[in-house]
Amino acid sequence: NKGAPMASTVMSMSLTEKEVQFVRESARAQRTTQSAIVRQAIQRYESDQEWMKIQAYGRKVALRLGINSYDDVDRIAGKR
Repeated sequence: NKGAPMASTVMSMSLTEKEVQFVRESARAQRTTQSAIVRQAIQRYESDQEWMKIQAYGRKVALRLGINSYDDVDRIAGKR
């Protein structure tokens, strides 16, 4: 995200040596900061969590509607 600087807060955290090395090497390879690597990881985690919520909702709706296969989806959608 280029443009106006973001407000930020310094945070202390514990990582394993392997994790620290991964962050450092990733930052070096991408020519960015270690903070940017951690921010990208957090954004990915947030995205994954949101997707998991969407999938859980889909499973709930499928269960309620008796959807067990793509054939069921086609049947409900009137394609068969």
